[in-house]
Amino acid sequence: MKGTAFMSVDKLSGNGRVLQAARHNRRTLAPEVDVAGSINPACSHLNETLHGPPSPEAVAALAKALAHDAVGNRTIRKDAVWAIEVVFSLPVNHNLPNERAYFERCWRWAANEFGGIANILSVDIHRDEAAPHCHVLVLPLLDGRLQGARMLGYKSAFAERQARFQEQVAQAFGLGKAPGALSAPRRKMAARTVRQCLEARQDPALGSATWLAIRQAIEANPLPFLQLLNLPVPEPQPRRRQKTMAEIFTSPGKGPKVERNSIDFAQVRGAGSGADNACEAMQSLSCVDFVAEAHMEHCGEPLPCATAGLAQCGLTGPADRPLHPAGQRSRETIRPLT
Repeated sequence: MKGTAFMSVDKLSGNGRVLQAARHNRRTLAPEVDVAGSINPACSHLNETLHGPPSPEAVAALAKALAHDAVGNRTIRKDAVWAIEVVFSLPVNHNLPNERAYFERCWRWAANEFGGIANILSVDIHRDEAAPHCHVLVLPLLDGRLQGARMLGYKSAFAERQARFQEQVAQAFGLGKAPGALSAPRRKMAARTVRQCLEARQDPALGSATWLAIRQAIEANPLPFLQLLNLPVPEPQPRRRQKTMAEIFTSPGKGPKVERNSIDFAQVRGAGSGADNACEAMQSLSCVDFVAEAHMEHCGEPLPCATAGLAQCGLTGPADRPLHPAGQRSRETIRPLT
């Protein structure tokens, strides 16, 4: 696989948009050429025009002439879609043997897709930016009218057009399909991959005044950045297999639950040798039965406060119940007086 084929489509509405787009494609806009940015003027001589008039003004004049010939005396709306711009892009480090042949195939496919070669206004290849790409300006003439929205279609039509492009053009050159929408975890992984690549390359975007906006765009949708940098889409982490109902019901489980004493009588006995110290250490014990037994072991007589507490609450235990050794939990329950 030689990388990912990328195609984007946009509408150009308004009377002057065709001229503006043509000037950008032919690199005659002074602010773009003179100011340091994404365009490298030293490589602009590598750009190539595959189709259309020689100047931006001639491209705009061709669009007006074709539109007025088709429309006739009818008025064209000011916000009408005057052109559709299709951009075909290749990854930065692609290894296609013939880049020009690929873009030639792309614009002819676009001509067949958008009403025929007569609707193609201009075709320009740009090699003076990070990734090589091709701009195709299309006049959206359908049934003698400018109908850009109808020519583009809606979301389903866009997906179908992308599928046709992949099948009829990209696959013939060994290029892969752009992945679909990413889940939230994969989107975070992809954004981190893009940032790490930019840092490793010491990309000028990192020091740009617009880096915050660029970073937000990367985090929102890292796919175009992955494609332009020729980076693979991170694979999702494998999910842990869920047990079936049969496995759950036939599972041996974790074994019987082991009951642990919450009171350490060894610590209680080691609190002191005298009866007062033992009673004082046992004040924190929460079980009356355990306190009484431990007090009997140390002092040889029942615990007065425990006996009084039981009588006060109207509770008593069996009179003939033998004392358990200290540290062994009694299984008998205290029952109310009858």
